Formats: sequence, structure tokens, C-alpha cells
Amino acid sequence: MTEALRGAARAELRDDLAKRYNAGASIRSLVPYAQGRSYGFVYRLLVEAKVVRRPRNPPRPTTK
Repeated sequence: MTEALRGAARAELRDDLAKRYNAGASIRSLVPYAQGRSYGFVYRLLVEAKVVRRPRNPPRPTTK
């Protein structure tokens, strides 16, 4: 089991993950950067960072 992440270390990881997500990375692709933590942990850090989440399935461009 991983140790609790608190203080400056948590803030640093949160900010790094938020920056990567805002640059276009998916939550699943961020899990390897989360130091052995889960998808849910990454999701919670992004919520803490007040990141505006993208839709799960954005509409595809239509051709006319």
C-alpha cells in the first residue's frame, strides 16, 4: 500500500497532473505519473485542482 501524500508533495503532483491534463492528456494516461496510485486518486487530484473536465466522448466532426 502506498503512503499518504500530503503537503507540498501532494500540491506538486496535483499541479503537474493538472498541467498535463490541460495540455490534452487523458486521466488514464496520467495514472503512470501518479506514483503508483489509482485512476480515482488522479481524478480526485484533478477535482482538487479545479480542472474543468472534458466530455468523455466529444462529438465527431461532421462532413457535408
